[in-house]
Amino acid sequence: MGLSKDRMEAYMQAEIADLREQLEEARGKDGSKSFSVKEIEKTIARYEKKLKEAQDKVSKDDYIDFEEMGFDKLFVDECHLYKNLGTATKMSNVAGIGTTGSGKAAELLMKTRYFDELTGGKGMVFASGTPIITGYLRSEMPILRCL
Repeated sequence: MGLSKDRMEAYMQAEIADLREQLEEARGKDGSKSFSVKEIEKTIARYEKKLKEAQDKVSKDDYIDFEEMGFDKLFVDECHLYKNLGTATKMSNVAGIGTTGSGKAAELLMKTRYFDELTGGKGMVFASGTPIITGYLRSEMPILRCL
């Protein structure tokens, strides 16, 4: 069940605005021909394409938007299945940082932001039995590490 078209467009426009800020910062720091500037420009083009597709999309069915359902809490089990979220960043070719991401992870992020607005950050519960691993673990290494 999807969010309303207006909410999805607002989310994508906010992401594009954030990327444009990063682009200007990268241009000032690295120059307009740098690799990071080109990567940010590619990411902006992808988001603009997604935004145009969302605006041009004609609904096949008449359905109720997610916001109209009246939910005030969402429980997400096996949340590790939504881990492939695209990251807007000027860094590229860094292991573990994906810039494209999956559609279902982006959809869940939009719903999470909606619940944050609705409940002040108390509308989502994520659960998973899968351990969080950030590399090769040995007995003397901590399970969670910050990069």
